[in-house]
Amino acid sequence: MTKPDSTFTRLLFVGDSVTWGGVLTDQSDTIPAEAERSLEGQCYNPIEALNASAGSWGIGNARAYIEKYGLFESDVIVLQIGTHDLTQPKSTSDVVGRHPSFPNENPTLAIEELATRYLWPRLRSYLSHLGRGQGGGQSGDTDAISEGHLAQNLDHLREMVGRIQSEQIPVVILHTPNRNEVAGPSVSDASPYRQQFLHVTDSMRVPVLNLARDWPEGPPPGVLYRDYVHLNERGNAVVADTLQHFLMRNVPDLCDDGKKREES
Repeated sequence: MTKPDSTFTRLLFVGDSVTWGGVLTDQSDTIPAEAERSLEGQCYNPIEALNASAGSWGIGNARAYIEKYGLFESDVIVLQIGTHDLTQPKSTSDVVGRHPSFPNENPTLAIEELATRYLWPRLRSYLSHLGRGQGGGQSGDTDAISEGHLAQNLDHLREMVGRIQSEQIPVVILHTPNRNEVAGPSVSDASPYRQQFLHVTDSMRVPVLNLARDWPEGPPPGVLYRDYVHLNERGNAVVADTLQHFLMRNVPDLCDDGKKREES
């Protein structure tokens, strides 16, 4: 996919359903679309943001996509990686038609989709959390599995970032937290795996907008989420505006010839 002309600055966003937006979010309200509009207000040159993301993609899926399709002559790569992505294995097509979030046919009724795709999974998750709160569980085995997935994902990240940097394209990471990390009674900026993740990004000199630590001032974080992981339209706009400022600081040549509107 070639750029319209050499004056365009193209950003390629690669991530999971947080970047994709899901079926409940219009494309014009996604983080890439919001960031495109925000950057156009700062730069004289035209800005184009591509959204290469999908529901349940892990870091391994992002790497596979870039290896297969390339970087589309992009000027900047934005990798969106959430807390849940750090220990998520690479997704496969095995869940299609088996998991309510990945149907392979249209529902008979809208009420059927509401019940099976949205209400029941949330209720099941809530009941599962209640069960864990009553004791039991095999935390040792779970931790070992998560550590294994983390190690694989950090390898994927190293290879993916290495590929991007070998083409001398700036790359930044948008690290999105789960809702309970920034809102509610269990506020925390600590993930047991985040420190290892940030050590790798530091070693590769990749700027990270760590929203688990640097959540933007403004509305309470809780009102900006649709669920445990996904932002709503308002949240997307807040994060995109924060990302715009981060990009302007960390990618000096983002605006063509360094010309910014506020400088004129």
